[in-house]
Amino acid sequence: MIRIRASIRVVFAILALALASSALYAQLRELNQIASLQIPAAGLRPGLHFLATEEVQRHQAVIERRAGDPWQYRVLAPWLNEALYRAAGRLGPINFTQVFLAVRLTQNWVVLFGFSLFLLELGLGPPAVALGLSLLTYAMSLSTWHAGLAFATWFELAFFVIGALLVLRGQAAWLLPLGMLAAANKESSLLLPVLLLAQGAGKAAPSRDRGVLFAACIAAQLAVCAALRVALGPQPLIVPEGHAPGPELLGYNVGRAVTWTHLVLTFALVPLVALWGFRHWPVALRRWCLWLVPPWVVAHFVLAIVAETRLLLVPYALVFLPAALIVVGRGRG
Repeated sequence: MIRIRASIRVVFAILALALASSALYAQLRELNQIASLQIPAAGLRPGLHFLATEEVQRHQAVIERRAGDPWQYRVLAPWLNEALYRAAGRLGPINFTQVFLAVRLTQNWVVLFGFSLFLLELGLGPPAVALGLSLLTYAMSLSTWHAGLAFATWFELAFFVIGALLVLRGQAAWLLPLGMLAAANKESSLLLPVLLLAQGAGKAAPSRDRGVLFAACIAAQLAVCAALRVALGPQPLIVPEGHAPGPELLGYNVGRAVTWTHLVLTFALVPLVALWGFRHWPVALRRWCLWLVPPWVVAHFVLAIVAETRLLLVPYALVFLPAALIVVGRGRG
């Protein structure tokens, strides 16, 4: 039995790599469509040109402490890319485009392979896991509108998938260092400890232990966020597409047809299928739906551009997609 389970993991690791490569190709094709960089060239050359110009400029802005709030404080990806670039440069000629491609391919693979292990931990069989990987790859490939490679968002997705897997496996203590790392990546990682609310899921820790760990995770993450802001200093606030965060941006998101078009194109009917069979969900997914999804969705509608649907990949991957697979697998509503 152990050998069979190990062989299944190997198969999904290979499958995840193939899908990660396909997603990278699709993401580069999406970069080709960015209006400001349409150049008369065939194939992926416009997308690669974007990486060599605008993506490098965004990277340098963080390194040189002039990226603005909140980008300046999302340092994990820029610092990692810079370290990889310098380390690889000692071995031979290399450029940032190569580093960016390697990091994105690795991110894609970690997300997809971690997601396959997450689905297996939920009790889904290999066919359902393969279908889930396909649907997540599809969403990842269509959610990069006006985004570049958005390394911080992909790291965020990886952190939440890994965190969910750790909780289901009874290894929730690892959320503490994971959460601190995630806090250096993006502020929405402050919702990572919510995964500890999955009482009754898998090998979840006792309530008292989870409460202590929850408080410790939140405190450690807030400390990291505060330390970064103190160390890097104040930055001018970036206003998304000229609309102030809050009610103004909420109205902008809700009133744009492109918001709803992109949401449907990226996620299709998967969330509706999942919600149809809500009572059949595992305890973990129901709790995450109630405690993670509402604050996540509301925060992004009032603070970001929701037409950039990559911002909603976390609730999709952790809640709606696995729940839809479970509902469909039961063959009942």
